[in-house]
Amino acid sequence: MKKRFSLSLAISTFFSLQKNIQTFLLSAKNNSSLCAIVTLLLIFTSCQKLKNEPGYEKGNGKLSAEMVLRWNMAAINVVRETQQAIPDAPIPPFIESRFYAMLNIAMHDALNNIVPKYRKYALLNSRDKNADANAAVAQAAYEVIVAFYGGLNPPASVTPQPVQDHISALLQQSLNEVVDAGAKAKGIALGHLSAQAILAKRANDGMASAMYPVAEGNTARRISLYISF
Repeated sequence: MKKRFSLSLAISTFFSLQKNIQTFLLSAKNNSSLCAIVTLLLIFTSCQKLKNEPGYEKGNGKLSAEMVLRWNMAAINVVRETQQAIPDAPIPPFIESRFYAMLNIAMHDALNNIVPKYRKYALLNSRDKNADANAAVAQAAYEVIVAFYGGLNPPASVTPQPVQDHISALLQQSLNEVVDAGAKAKGIALGHLSAQAILAKRANDGMASAMYPVAEGNTARRISLYISF
């Protein structure tokens, strides 16, 4: 596979890999499907590290593992709270895993356009070493989450308003923590580009025509699913 990406390394592009994996799995300990998804991604995928790209490991901005973990937890809470509010419309595991993957790739690409440490997946040529990393992460994650409003739990296709309000407040909180106005603006712009890049890249990946299990009495239909990466 020419383009390889990993949820583990997307989460922890510049941070402690072990800490992030442990924290993410602990956060998901009550969700067996999520734990399985994360584990499989950790085992079967990997990022390709760049060694010769000009500007490697050079850039400005304070890199914070906390910001990445904050938005991972926000995504988990969106799923959890949506499911609790609308229990009759379960979120299919492959929709949930796609949601997490796209969110983390958006953060990964945003960070790697500030400090190019790993090969990028969707946003390839938008380097800005002066963008604030935390602003870029927050904006990228926020826009991917918003893009999934109403898309996680078919056929209900509803994201509760309190969930949306919390995510909006979290974005403002995250951006308010960035002091440098110029770097913040550049980070927001870069995060926007990164989110839109992954959303565009995955727009026609087969998800729209994917089928998921539908139980009829004691018999469940067999499913077919093909999503191209």
